[in-house]
Amino acid sequence: MDCSAPPPLTEDQISAALDGAAAPDVRAHLAACASCAARLAHAAQIERGLGARLWRWDCPPPQRLADYHARRLPADEARALVDHLAGCARCAAELAELRAFMAADIAAPAPAPPAPWRLAGGALFARPAPQRPAVALRGAGDGPLMAEAGDATIFIDLRPAGGACALEGQIVAPDQERWAGALVELRQAGALVATAAVDELGGFAADGIPPGTAELRISPSAGRMVVLTDVVIPAG
Repeated sequence: MDCSAPPPLTEDQISAALDGAAAPDVRAHLAACASCAARLAHAAQIERGLGARLWRWDCPPPQRLADYHARRLPADEARALVDHLAGCARCAAELAELRAFMAADIAAPAPAPPAPWRLAGGALFARPAPQRPAVALRGAGDGPLMAEAGDATIFIDLRPAGGACALEGQIVAPDQERWAGALVELRQAGALVATAAVDELGGFAADGIPPGTAELRISPSAGRMVVLTDVVIPAG
């Protein structure tokens, strides 16, 4: 199709129109010329196709997010990924979805949950989630633990490591941002044995925890502290 109002628009003029920066005479030409308008439409189609392929060119692949979740990345790569997550809502959402999926994957149907534990001293005592009928939270090969405190769900994975134990946790709650930066304390016989901080996605971790029965406390900056009692730390 030939330009109906020659000379036809140049490629630079088409690009300017594509960017919404076309001069008034270019806009008038496009309104009157089907040929140049078709060229503009074709250029827009190509740009959309490229955008679909390149819009996340700098995002990490899914395996990198999985390695970060499993804490297998070197420290410098983990820091770079944290910086990326701070500015990329899509990757942050993918990681949160991965964490929730990994935690939910071990869930199994169970009877109705028991009554909530008591409130005392301003702290909310968590209860075992439905798939854990025992009152004491258990580790050592049972898979991740799951407990509920109000509308928050806490997942905990305990893994023997060199005579001690490593802990990885995740908090999932409707008000997720309230838990970012919360202090995590692990106490045995009243003594503080490990601390951690909840990250912006609800995750936390600690290692070098000696075997025995422990109490886990999670203290957000606002609201009540959550306490998990009778957490059994397996021997390494």
